[in-house]
Amino acid sequence: MIFSLFLLMVVCTGQRDRKKIYLNLATFLVLFALLVLLTDDFDQISRGQMPKEWIPVPMPVLWGIAGIADLLFLWETDRLYRLRLKSLNRNSVKEAMDQLPGGICYFTMAGSVKLCNLQMHRLFRTLAQKDLQTLRELEEALSGCGPDTGIICLSAELQNYLFPDGKVWHFRKSLVRGAEGTPLYRGNIF
Repeated sequence: MIFSLFLLMVVCTGQRDRKKIYLNLATFLVLFALLVLLTDDFDQISRGQMPKEWIPVPMPVLWGIAGIADLLFLWETDRLYRLRLKSLNRNSVKEAMDQLPGGICYFTMAGSVKLCNLQMHRLFRTLAQKDLQTLRELEEALSGCGPDTGIICLSAELQNYLFPDGKVWHFRKSLVRGAEGTPLYRGNIF
């Protein structure tokens, strides 16, 4: 019964349909009342007393109903899990950005990192041997390139850089607007 209540709570938190929420809530109340009554009966049995005859249905039928409710809750939990996998969320955007071959990083107007993909982290790690924290750090690392760092600036105007692996990367900074209309700096290395 406790497992049934747990499954019901999981299902209720993921629902968006009002009818299903009310149906699950009614099921929750019935299962909770059944759990309370069964607990009282088990308490009386443990004290050596006869349990109350509070329902005309045999106990195996009640356990069958609880089992069917569990199966329905498991099915609904699986459906909600699959639905959640198909939906877009904040992690979906990050995962999609991480699949890009170029380095992309968004910075707040103050210069701190807002969103950065894995390629940009790798490139900056090669540039500065540390993690990227601010736009200023990235610009300083790019301006400090030379033969001693292993990264050669091919063109300061075009901002093209030759990395130790033989690849040439181009850096570009631009001002963009976020979904909320807030201005952000975008740094691209491609």
